[in-house]
Amino acid sequence: MDSTARNSDIARKRNTREKILDAAHALVTNSSEASSSFLTEPTRTALAKQAGIHVQTFRKHFRDWAEVCAALAERYRITPGMTTPDNVRHWAQEHYDREGRDKIIAAPVGTDELRNRFAAATMADDDTELAESGLVLVQTLSGRPVDMAMHAREIIECAKTVRARLDASSNHQALNSALQINDVAVQAHRHLAKGPGGHGNSASERVRLLQQISDDSDGDTAEQTRQMVDRALHEPRHLQAIVRIKRWDQQISERLGLRVRAVLSKFHSARAEAMIGNLPEDEIAALREVVLGLRRLQKGEHPEYADTSDIVMLVARLAGVSLAYADQLKDGELAETRTDLLRLFRTNDHENRQLKVDAQALFKLVDGEPVEATGLLRALRFQGPGDYLIARYLADQAELSDQDIVDRFGTSLGPPDHVRILLLNRACTCYERVSTTSRVSGCAARLAGMSQADISAARAKIRNLSGDTDLPTTPTGEQTIEHLLRNINDLVHRAVLGNVMDKRQVGTLVNALDPIRTFLMGRAIHRL
Repeated sequence: MDSTARNSDIARKRNTREKILDAAHALVTNSSEASSSFLTEPTRTALAKQAGIHVQTFRKHFRDWAEVCAALAERYRITPGMTTPDNVRHWAQEHYDREGRDKIIAAPVGTDELRNRFAAATMADDDTELAESGLVLVQTLSGRPVDMAMHAREIIECAKTVRARLDASSNHQALNSALQINDVAVQAHRHLAKGPGGHGNSASERVRLLQQISDDSDGDTAEQTRQMVDRALHEPRHLQAIVRIKRWDQQISERLGLRVRAVLSKFHSARAEAMIGNLPEDEIAALREVVLGLRRLQKGEHPEYADTSDIVMLVARLAGVSLAYADQLKDGELAETRTDLLRLFRTNDHENRQLKVDAQALFKLVDGEPVEATGLLRALRFQGPGDYLIARYLADQAELSDQDIVDRFGTSLGPPDHVRILLLNRACTCYERVSTTSRVSGCAARLAGMSQADISAARAKIRNLSGDTDLPTTPTGEQTIEHLLRNINDLVHRAVLGNVMDKRQVGTLVNALDPIRTFLMGRAIHRL
């Protein structure tokens, strides 16, 4: 090929490549999903069609969507006035990590200055400046989920540097900052424990080979297999890192007199070790020990109290092991632990009192005891076990007799079998939230497996109930709000026309309405 023909071929390939990038840019900026942090990956066919080329031509230029986004991010970087959207950053980083390239793209504004500050601090003798500059850096790098996805490894390395330097330090200010850095590093390890997902490591090739095994399966099954392979290969290594961090955290917390934090750090390291060894009895023992430790501090001469967020976390963990390991627990084995845990809630304000009631409702559902309808909403505050319990409750409701279903749900939703199908569909939705856990070990993984089995059973029942008839439609948001407002109006009329309520009666009504308000606000915040 002479130079003219060669130059023409190069120009043609460059033009085709630019067409593909133009098409990708159009998809990113014009898609209805463009505002999402993680734009759904388009098919090669859709992208080739957008570019006006054959799909085989596309394959000659780019292997997949992640590689397209890497090139698109580079175009944005060198184009004045352009910024890389979060969804493109996510996919581009996946390409760089998969290729084993140490490249972080489009960091938050001001990150380079923070990196320079931290790098300078590592060369100086000021421990306070090292820890504080490291803290500001990792907080910036983890500000949003997309940032954590991009910078998890950098956060981990920063935390390692600070821990190594301050291991024997007596500088309380620096050590307190180091503990906060550790908290972010643990989140980074938990993110990476989900599998390579574009995060590049020595096992990535093995992962790709194992993924090929499931390529003949249907899409959902293949994707679940890939995710489980990813997590099984990577979770233990990152759990081991969390054990090391939490042990250091415990030592430093004890040195600083942070006794509550020391007890919690010991719990997290023990729980991670139990998950690595697949030892449910050790996972349960870790919960018993942390609750006992926190109660001792609470009852001591100089009482110390756990944060409400930590107590809520322990409530969810205790409910989780009670459900996941029910076959390994004796009747009432965790009753004392549960009682002590509930006593950790400080009842000096309304929020804590309500959270304690929420926890009590959750444990009632765990034990299979009847609860008021508002108790179901209270359980939803505890993601994971709360979702599982609601799903189980809904599936149980579908087993009611025709007359009981009419008495409970009326006839506006259709005949009893239609109501059963609606209940089972909603149960599947709740089970699916549990089954998407990123764990392959521990009670969360056991609950995820139980949820998958329950989904299969519920879908089989739906098929039997529906037969050849069309499935009932779920009430729309407008229909639901119309029904709720009608009942609220009836409630107001009864309150106005009845006798004046005393303080106790008003309190009872407020306590009943509180979980409804919390549930609705949570749904609104989630949607925003």
